[in-house]
Amino acid sequence: MQTLINQYQKLIQNEFININNKLFGTNYSEILRLNLLNNEIHQGIEIDISKMKIFEETMFYENETKKINYSLSYNTSPAMNFNKVVNFNTIFICLHGVITIDIVNKNKKLKTFNIYKRNGISIPNLSEININFSKNCLKLEINIDELKNEVENN
Repeated sequence: MQTLINQYQKLIQNEFININNKLFGTNYSEILRLNLLNNEIHQGIEIDISKMKIFEETMFYENETKKINYSLSYNTSPAMNFNKVVNFNTIFICLHGVITIDIVNKNKKLKTFNIYKRNGISIPNLSEININFSKNCLKLEINIDELKNEVENN
């Protein structure tokens, strides 16, 4: 399990360093999500849940414009969270199992997304969601906090 945590820690740190710091908001989170999902390391990581126990490992990286908090977690029973307001631009990546997310719009209508193994979704800041994690779900959640959002004048 520690090997899995170390592999994702290195992967996220490399992508965090390589993405242009001038990108903000959903653009940044979507590029980070796509880079992580298309990365050869991510594609080659073997996940064996047969020996896993419930865990959550939280880490963070920070530079002059962004702070990224991310957690890799595994749960053995289904979990649900209703009416959650996302306080940061957030990426959910499913590594094993299924994540179901309902995004609530202004008219209180739901748009449902099922995220399967080795797929993910970017959720914009201040979105209201309902989220369900399946039994034996291994997920990566990345929260991106914009520290400085200045537009350069030329």
